[in-house]
Amino acid sequence: MVLRDHSDTDRCDRVNKLVEADKATAGWFVEVFPEDDEKLAPEDRWFAEVTENKLVSLSEGKACRVMWCKVNTLAREIPIQKTQILLHQLKDYGPKSTFA
Repeated sequence: MVLRDHSDTDRCDRVNKLVEADKATAGWFVEVFPEDDEKLAPEDRWFAEVTENKLVSLSEGKACRVMWCKVNTLAREIPIQKTQILLHQLKDYGPKSTFA
């Protein structure tokens, strides 16, 4: 699978709209800045599928509920791993067609 690249302006606009609307769209995807981890390859891309429209307020900030995808794909990780991603960790947000 070849993942599409977008301009930084496009990415920022999509993520800012998510933050301003204070809600996500279930079924859409987020690209995430990985946490600093020396085991992660710098060329890998990390995606997750949004599972709920309502954003969650955490002590660190607002987050969206997601299911992780396999590295460099939009296919769900098996076994399914659900988590919350802080909005400041988002690199991009949109429907599957944004990335594929």
